[in-house]
Amino acid sequence: MSAPQTRVAEPEFDFNAYFTGHTRISGWFADRFGNVKRHFCGDFYGEMRDDVFNLDEVLYYSDGVIEERVWNVKISDGGQFTAESDSLVGEATGIQSGNTLQLSYVMNVLIAEGKTWKLKMDDYMFFQPDGSLHNSTIVKKWGIRIGNVSTQYQKHDGSATCHIKQEKFALAG
Repeated sequence: MSAPQTRVAEPEFDFNAYFTGHTRISGWFADRFGNVKRHFCGDFYGEMRDDVFNLDEVLYYSDGVIEERVWNVKISDGGQFTAESDSLVGEATGIQSGNTLQLSYVMNVLIAEGKTWKLKMDDYMFFQPDGSLHNSTIVKKWGIRIGNVSTQYQKHDGSATCHIKQEKFALAG
């Protein structure tokens, strides 16, 4: 799968515009056999600083692990995407075209408290006609596909963060 194979012209996906402000994500990791192994919820906050788009990310995993990172993103007029983050090995590179963003990168992922794996990620983000954003990630270790991540994104005003939702759930329980 590649951006030219999966893209459609409309609606046009604008990464910086979509991720400016608050975004909540939810999703899961499924192993290569399709068994869901780990759920997560995440809070993003993005803003442009000078010529770099900064995206703060906090992920809350169902096993209690919390992972934080900051992405520093640049997208050229031609759609070339590059990003740096302290959890990346090198930089993330990709192409934004039509409704699709395709990314490739190697990342140190916290899989358990104190345990990190270096994983190869191939991301495909799809901006839908209804304004929703979906992501499918192929995850590899040692060159072998170990699973997939499926993620959905939702824009909000800051009142629907994972942290707030977790507190409300704990109070109701």
